[in-house]
Amino acid sequence: MRIDPTLSASKLSAEVRRDVVQPAPRRVAKRQRRTRLETPPEIIENTTESQFVLRFVVPAREVDALTAAIRAEEARAQRCLSTGFDTATGRLAARGVFVSLCKRGSEWVQVAVATTSDAARLLVHEIDLGTRRRGAVPGLLPHLHDGTEAGAALRAALGDADDGSPLFAAFAIDATRLRREVKLDDAVVEIAQVTGMITTDNASMPFQEFEVRLVSGPVAALFAVAREWSTRHGLRLGIAPNGERGARLAAGHPDGFPTTATLPAAPFADGACFLRATLDSCLTQVLSNAAVIGDGTQDRHVIDQLRHGLERLRTTIAELAPMASDIDEAWEPVLKRTFHELASHHGTTALRAPLIQEMRAAGLGYALGSSHPRETRSPDAIVQDPEFQFTLLAILAYRHAPAPPFRPDHGTLKQMQRRFAGELVGCQDRVADDADKLRSPTTLRRARRHLDHLYRLATFASPLYEPREVDSFLVRCRLAQDAFAAASEHRSGLEALEDDGGGTDVKLARRWLAARVADDRKACESSLKRVGKAAAFWTR
Repeated sequence: MRIDPTLSASKLSAEVRRDVVQPAPRRVAKRQRRTRLETPPEIIENTTESQFVLRFVVPAREVDALTAAIRAEEARAQRCLSTGFDTATGRLAARGVFVSLCKRGSEWVQVAVATTSDAARLLVHEIDLGTRRRGAVPGLLPHLHDGTEAGAALRAALGDADDGSPLFAAFAIDATRLRREVKLDDAVVEIAQVTGMITTDNASMPFQEFEVRLVSGPVAALFAVAREWSTRHGLRLGIAPNGERGARLAAGHPDGFPTTATLPAAPFADGACFLRATLDSCLTQVLSNAAVIGDGTQDRHVIDQLRHGLERLRTTIAELAPMASDIDEAWEPVLKRTFHELASHHGTTALRAPLIQEMRAAGLGYALGSSHPRETRSPDAIVQDPEFQFTLLAILAYRHAPAPPFRPDHGTLKQMQRRFAGELVGCQDRVADDADKLRSPTTLRRARRHLDHLYRLATFASPLYEPREVDSFLVRCRLAQDAFAAASEHRSGLEALEDDGGGTDVKLARRWLAARVADDRKACESSLKRVGKAAAFWTR
């Protein structure tokens, strides 16, 4: 594969983008291989792969204060010019893998970075390409990362790219790192303020971040330093590496995308591994979506995924508390408040639109408006709340503490399965019992709480059981949740019309919504009965 990074991303035309990297003809490739054998490149490998890194977004008001704080002791600044590569379809970025050529001073470095299921851990493999004569740019050689974890992730992401999907210079980053080392007991932690600009063909985006990286010693030191500096300067967690930001900008989505749940995959060595994997899954979903919302997006899909992640995280902590020690009781109130604040915001904006469309499709002339919104903070203000940020950092630190000391009879997978089975039986019985009691809004809300709890618990425990049986059960739960969501929407619409006068259009809308509410009760009842009769996957 030939890769020519000499053209910066900002100068690439559509035609050039197609031709920057092309599979080398077989005859040329053979000659290149002979050349490499006769005159091997001057390459020095950096074998440090797994890195624990935390990234924070720096508020504009804190930039100068942060710079002064870092410079309070001996600090060094270094400029880095890098070009990030990807396929035309964004194959690497979609898999959380990034490869780039970086010029640091007069030295060239080739870097492969792969994200992991752990939000604080990256796989980083660097190859020192040495210096080049003035104006000369080395070619990108992906095979130099072979034999490493980052290289394996790169190869897996490329797939069959060598057979026709070329790599091209997708974006460029011009960044300056002001860094110094902090010693804490036996640990060394590097802190860095990174100021830079990302450019692509059609756009550019400045960024300002604070990075905390563990150089040596226990990982607890990383969180201790991060906690001190983030609290002092009001920093917000932002886990996306610069390569991901560049890929988003190149794809035309600088605000990012919603991150959905990725459930941990069996097998698990023991209960501690299962719980770590579950926490990783929840934290990745929460941190990724919170970072996107913190940047300013109000996309309802991102808000939905953050709320879903918070639900999962709250369930995990609630299930973990009886089994292990050191769970801070202060976490749950903060997560609960954030969840409900986001729900309130969501309710005043996006949830009303589907109902309006449904009413118009029914031929109703009255347009239900948003005349009764509840006062609430904006989504970005909610996720930037210092207490919420502190809680996320504390849970992330708990995840990286030594294996939690499980209480007796709770630590093995078998013991966990027995415990979850007992809880699931009780939850399913309550849901089945609710089906015959849906006579008022209060009983509807209680039944929905029971259904949601059953769904969350089943989802949490699902990696320990047969996937096919679990999926069948969860589908029935989701269908029931959809029925309850429709009922809630119709009822909230009916309540919103109570003070809208007695015009003909209003009366017709009220009668239509009242009829829908009656139909919804029957749909909720039948869906709950189906959930109550669903095969219990936890007994198989």
